[in-house]
Amino acid sequence: MSPPADRHKATRAQSGNLSGAALNPISTFNVSVADDCHFIEEGWSVIDPGPDGNGTTTPLGCGWPSSRPADTNARLHLVIDEEAGIVVTGTLFPGKVYPYGKISAFIPNDIAQAQEEQDVWLAKKQAQGGMSLLVPTAATGETLQVLQYYNGKLQGQQVMLYLSGPDMESVWTS
Repeated sequence: MSPPADRHKATRAQSGNLSGAALNPISTFNVSVADDCHFIEEGWSVIDPGPDGNGTTTPLGCGWPSSRPADTNARLHLVIDEEAGIVVTGTLFPGKVYPYGKISAFIPNDIAQAQEEQDVWLAKKQAQGGMSLLVPTAATGETLQVLQYYNGKLQGQQVMLYLSGPDMESVWTS
């Protein structure tokens, strides 16, 4: 995540606004995403093969969806590194862990549409006689997100997710 020497650095105010917008879908801070923005989750590039294994094998790029989860109690500006264009936020999201093909996925409650899609997929698989060892299970997702922003665009996004039981708290983000 070393930025190029000829970059246009974000101001501290822009970095702070980015940090706040990450967990506030009604933020007025407009975030553009660079075409080559790199998305990493748990230290790895993310490939979404889809729940039936017929999705892409291409690593996902960054996204800034309007339906991202919100947290009014989030720990914003945990780190602002103006030189590298890095901001770190921390938050807790209530959600569910769902079966997702041969793996599992945590989906925050704020993203109800994605949870509903997983419910439909799971019901379809069960109707076809498929079994999953995992049932949708309530959980709390403690998320630390590292964002890199320069040249007026989001250049990198790294998410670390730690799961715990429902309604849990954290010394890091509470």
